[in-house]
Amino acid sequence: MHDRPALEVALATHNGAVFLPELLESLFSQSCQDFNIVVADDNSADATPAIITRFQAAHPGRIRVAGFIDHSGGAAANFARLTDHLSAAYCCFADQDDVWLPDKVTTSLRRLRCAEQQWGSDCPILVHTDLNLVDAELQLRHRSFWRHVAINPKRHALRQMLIETSVAGCTLMANRALYELARPIPAQAVMHDQWFALVASAFGRMEYIPEPSVLYRRHAGNVSRRRDAGLVSLLTRVSEIAGGTTVRQDRENFDRLVRQAAAFVERYRFRLSIQQLGLVQMFAGLPAANPSDRCAGLLRHRVLRTGILRNLALFHLLCRT
Repeated sequence: MHDRPALEVALATHNGAVFLPELLESLFSQSCQDFNIVVADDNSADATPAIITRFQAAHPGRIRVAGFIDHSGGAAANFARLTDHLSAAYCCFADQDDVWLPDKVTTSLRRLRCAEQQWGSDCPILVHTDLNLVDAELQLRHRSFWRHVAINPKRHALRQMLIETSVAGCTLMANRALYELARPIPAQAVMHDQWFALVASAFGRMEYIPEPSVLYRRHAGNVSRRRDAGLVSLLTRVSEIAGGTTVRQDRENFDRLVRQAAAFVERYRFRLSIQQLGLVQMFAGLPAANPSDRCAGLLRHRVLRTGILRNLALFHLLCRT
């Protein structure tokens, strides 16, 4: 069974024993079961390997472990090397601490196949969805993660993906045309989801589904965290900008985006249009420019974040450092 599934779920694990069983139970409770799971465990020191083995025994032929001896260096690198082991017509990515809603696979696969009917299976296509934000005990905190952190899923242009992604990796589904074009994911990529979004926005299509497909746990161990929207967060952010307390972190985050853009140019220089190449080269070259030219370049190419406050923080950073 499932020797040649339509979909492969890429699951990167590392010391995830606390929440991993709930994720795997949610995968094997999907309304569509036309998928296998490919796991890359990153030298877990807890019961994670035993849990994977237990689920392998309970679901023969459905879980394949991509064996790696060396520690990857983090979640981004673990997902990157896992992507090299995918071979199905479609793929998606699972975080070890989330729970999938029952129709996640069905809904995303349907949207992706409809997009392929319109644009062709050789067109790189990405589908992503909203999430329910929950706490460590799966108690609902916010019904829409997009609204909670002020994400606009309609922002799919390359100039927007350079500076700010709307895609959460745990909701992402890609066709083979996309993941083959995107891999190998370079070490400079911020995360696999941001790299996939860049590739899809430049060379293919991005589709979004406004309904949540995942219970996204927010807890102390999360790798990816976004700032909340709302008045309290707004006032905190204004205070941080005024006091300069977040400049170092903002600089590190921005530098990662710049390095990612430079890697994107290096990889796809001869596939990008002249306009796209100029855009990405401008962004990758921002550290070498003077502050006024940095701001002018972003404004000229309309490389802006969502909301006034986020752009205020961006230009404050570029003018300050």
